[in-house]
Amino acid sequence: MDILRWFILIVFVFLSVIPVIMLNQYKEVSKYRALRHLMQAIFSWSVILLLLHLAENLTISYYLQLAIYPTVFVVVYFAHETVQSFLNKKTPKYLQVLFLLLYLLILIVSFTNPLHLAMIKVDIDTLQDIDELIYSEIGWFFYIHLAIAYTIIISFVVRLLKYLRKPSQTDIDLIPFYMVLASVVVGLSMNVIHMFVYSFYIDPTYLSVVLFGFTLYYIIYKRDFHLNLLIHGRKEIINSMREMMVIADHNGRILEYSKSIDQFFHYQKLPEKLSEFMSLLNQNAILYTHFDEVKNHAYTAEKPFLYTIEKPLVIPSYKKQGKLILLYDESMLVKLVDNLNYLRTFDQMTELYNRNHFEEHRGEYETHCHHAGVIILDLNGLKLLNDYYGHEKGDEWIIRLANRLKEEQKSDDVLAIRLGGDEFLLFFKSIKDYDLKVIAQGIDASLTDDDIEEHVSISYGIAERKKNEPLDKVLSRADKALYSMKEKRSPSYQEKVIKYHEKSA
Repeated sequence: MDILRWFILIVFVFLSVIPVIMLNQYKEVSKYRALRHLMQAIFSWSVILLLLHLAENLTISYYLQLAIYPTVFVVVYFAHETVQSFLNKKTPKYLQVLFLLLYLLILIVSFTNPLHLAMIKVDIDTLQDIDELIYSEIGWFFYIHLAIAYTIIISFVVRLLKYLRKPSQTDIDLIPFYMVLASVVVGLSMNVIHMFVYSFYIDPTYLSVVLFGFTLYYIIYKRDFHLNLLIHGRKEIINSMREMMVIADHNGRILEYSKSIDQFFHYQKLPEKLSEFMSLLNQNAILYTHFDEVKNHAYTAEKPFLYTIEKPLVIPSYKKQGKLILLYDESMLVKLVDNLNYLRTFDQMTELYNRNHFEEHRGEYETHCHHAGVIILDLNGLKLLNDYYGHEKGDEWIIRLANRLKEEQKSDDVLAIRLGGDEFLLFFKSIKDYDLKVIAQGIDASLTDDDIEEHVSISYGIAERKKNEPLDKVLSRADKALYSMKEKRSPSYQEKVIKYHEKSA
C-alpha cells in the first residue's frame, strides 16, 4: 500500500481512537454506554484493517477481511442504540432479539465463507495476494448484509435528522444537522461509486462510518455529554452544598441533582423531566420564590418549606440555556417567623388576640365597621387575689375569663382581645345580630359562683358606635361604663375575699 493510502488509513484510525480514549474515562455514565461501545466497535474495525494490511500470512488476512462484516453490523447496532439514547428512546425487546439473531447469522456466514463463497467470491486455497482480497468480487449474502445495515442506518439517521431539524433544536444543533446530513450523503455517494464505478483500496464504508461516528461523538460529547462531564467534575462540590440543586438541559431533561435530593425523597426513583420533578416536589413540599409568599403562612411540620431559585445555565457551545434550580430548606426560618407572627398577634397566656393585633387593624375597623360595638371587661380585685392566693390563682382567673370570651367568637365579626393584664375587649364589627347587654350579662352570670374561690368577679362597660363616631370615643365610653361598674363591684368583692380568707385562716 502506498504512502497516501497509509496516510489516509492512519488519519481515520486516529479519528476512531480519540473518542474511545475520551469516553473511556467516564464509564460510570450509563446514559452514554452505547456511544462508548459504538466508538469501541469502530476502533475495532480500524484495528482489523490495520492488521489486514500488516499481516504477512494470507490466511490470516482472509479471515480478517471476513471479520469486518460482523464488526460492521456491531457498529451499525451501536450507532442505532446511540441515536436511541440521544433521542431518549428505548429499543423494544423484540428488536434487540432480532439484532442478535442477525448478528449470529452474519457471523456464521462470514466465517464459513470458504464453504459457500456467499460473502466474498474468493477461495482461500487459490488466494494469491492481499489485493485479490481488497478487490474481491462480492457474493450474494453481502447484498443482504448491506441491505440490512443500510435499512437500520437510514431509519435512525432519518429520525436523528428530524430531531435535529425540529424548531426547538435548530438554534442549538444547526451545525450538527448539516454535519450528520453531509456525512450520510458523502458515505452513501462513496459506497455507490465504490460498488458500481470505481473500487477504492480503502473501504469507503469504513471511512464514512468513522466520519459519522466522529460526528455523533461531536454532537453528544462536545455538546450534550460535555455538559454532563462539567457537572460530574464538580459532583463532590454539588453534594457538599447546603442547598439542594437540580440541573436540566434546554429540553427540560434532568442531567444531575445533588445527593441531598435523594435523601429528601427517601431515595425513591425520580422522574427524568424537570416538569415532572417539580410537580412531585410540589406534592411533597411548599415551594416559594419570595418570602412574602409564606411570611403569613401557618407553619406545618408535614411539609418542608423550600425557598426556590431558578437560574439560566449557560454552557459554552450552547446557544440555548439550561436551568439551574436551587432549593433551600427554610422550614426552621418559616417556623420562627410563624412563632413571631403568633406572638405579634396572639396573647401567649390566653391565646386570645392581643392589643397589637387590634391596633394593627384599627384603621380598617375605623373605615369599614360603621356599626361596631364593644364590651370592655376587667377582673375585680385581681391584686388582692394574687396577694391571698398567689399569682397562679390570679392567672387561673384570667384564663377562665379568656376561655369564656372565646365562646363568643362564633363568627369573624367578633374578636376576643386581651388588652393587657386583666383587661379584655370583645369587639363586634357589626352589632346588627347581637345584643351586647345580653351577651355581657351572660358572661357575668356564667362566671358567678356561690363558692368565693370559684367565683370570678368582673366588671364591664358597653358602647355602640354612633354615626361617624371615632373608635377612640366608643372605647372611651365603654371604659367609663366599666369603671363606673367597677367602683360598685370591686370593693364589695374584695371585702368578701378578705372575710373568706380571715374565716379560713
